[in-house]
Amino acid sequence: MPGSYGTVVFSTVKGTNTQGTIVKLKEKTGHIVLLPYFNFEGMTEERKDGKSYWTKAGMKTGQQLISQLVEIDKVLRKSSGATPPPNWVAEVPTSKKATSLEKKIDAIEASIRKKESEHSKTLEQKQQTDAIKALLYENGTLLEGEIENVLTMMGYEVSNFREGALEIDHVIVSPEGMRLIGEAEGKDKSAINIDKFRQLETNIQEDFQRDEVTEPAQGILFGNGFRLQKPAERPDEFTDKCYTNANRLGTALVKTSDLYPIAIYLSDHPDDEAFKASCRKVIEETKGTLVTFPEIP
Repeated sequence: MPGSYGTVVFSTVKGTNTQGTIVKLKEKTGHIVLLPYFNFEGMTEERKDGKSYWTKAGMKTGQQLISQLVEIDKVLRKSSGATPPPNWVAEVPTSKKATSLEKKIDAIEASIRKKESEHSKTLEQKQQTDAIKALLYENGTLLEGEIENVLTMMGYEVSNFREGALEIDHVIVSPEGMRLIGEAEGKDKSAINIDKFRQLETNIQEDFQRDEVTEPAQGILFGNGFRLQKPAERPDEFTDKCYTNANRLGTALVKTSDLYPIAIYLSDHPDDEAFKASCRKVIEETKGTLVTFPEIP
């Protein structure tokens, strides 16, 4: 870039063109640091395992670059307007105290990196744990995934079945061998209607036609009606026709918001086999109406 902009940190040998600069914005904290393009061509090599690795020259150049970036950062933090030391300054003798402090800084930075890694892992675990809140307000695949999660917590084996044109999202098998087939739906501002029954009936029928299946599976419809409202303030989440059709087919209806407290409890008490069994029992014995889960211990 011709000319100069802000504080020049890199320029051509004659100083006619600016290659890197630092710009301080008015009435703002921080700086914008503009650096030249770094060409690392020829500084990596491909080895027998097919992966690329830095050469010794590449490592040296990278270390020099990092050193310069760190020094620029230090200068900017101090806001002293000092010039970043050139590369050769790193080669001059230094005091034992400076060396000791440098080692201490390295140890502190290593500790910070470790804590950042722990923070990242813990944050990811928290996000995974909080994912069950999808039972309260989500629809589509996110809702289906957390339904599968809580059913697995209850002791069910849940899988997807794909064979030719037959696609079943939730094939649910209890430890005792009872098979259920589920469908899930979320509605933004309305109750769950009978639309999903067509798919549920088709899946149960086509599943029963398979040679290895000797009994038709029980149907179960998971609904998250009025999903954007607080669960306690929602009207009935299933329509009257939905109840009528569920009664005709012997289908169990489950509000996914009712699964949420169960998911929380089983997350904290994964070994409560008695509670798991009681949850499975009410699901499997409910036909044609809404499942009423046992109270949380």
